[in-house]
Amino acid sequence: ANSAIRALPGVTDDFVQAEYRSAFEQCIEALEQGSLANAHLDGRFPAHYSCGQIFTAATDAALTNHDLYAFWKDYSARLEYDPSTPSGTYFQTLEALGADADVPTLIRALAYQDQDDPRALLVQLMTVSGLEPVFDGDGQLVSLNVPL
Repeated sequence: ANSAIRALPGVTDDFVQAEYRSAFEQCIEALEQGSLANAHLDGRFPAHYSCGQIFTAATDAALTNHDLYAFWKDYSARLEYDPSTPSGTYFQTLEALGADADVPTLIRALAYQDQDDPRALLVQLMTVSGLEPVFDGDGQLVSLNVPL
């Protein structure tokens, strides 16, 4: 969603960065209560959106050509061939398109496993994927290097 918003006239980078900062903090808050896979069971419905923003940005950054449209096109074709494991297909597509193997591993861990320190794992995901997170002296996210 943020990628599309960035293309609109008058939308500043400050606005987009604020959206990612908010998504980052909301995702951490949600993951501190349990895995993303179980978020719907206890009413953490916004977790899918906030964590999804970070996961999608990491996916885009991890791709060698930074072409999220090509990723979704390849993913959809693979899913059409074998619709039995959509999340597995997501991770296979990431690897097939050249993402560092740690990216799907970290997304999988954040999505499906309870984490003692989700902030550390999310920071690791953003770093490994190439989002180059910048933090202030208080440890608050300042910016991400999100592909255009």
